[in-house]
Amino acid sequence: MDALRQQYATTSEGRVGIRRDFPESSNPQVRKDARAYSAAERVLTTKQSRIFEDSVPTAQVVRLPGLQHYVYLSNEANVPREMKSFLSNLP
Repeated sequence: MDALRQQYATTSEGRVGIRRDFPESSNPQVRKDARAYSAAERVLTTKQSRIFEDSVPTAQVVRLPGLQHYVYLSNEANVPREMKSFLSNLP
């Protein structure tokens, strides 16, 4: 939970606030390596989700590209909407 607290500011009410803006490296090689890593990760996660969809034809896969690990915080409106959609289609 400490990692979460470090990534987001806290509001005066104690709720999760806006995501903190951490400075990015100005080293061109670091930035190039980070872009290459992100591109490779996208390829792998796309492949993984396709395998899952092919293996479980009744699965409902929701793709929200570019999200952070704490998707329920960064996209508060999308998560409940997609969950309700999923649950409403259960037999």
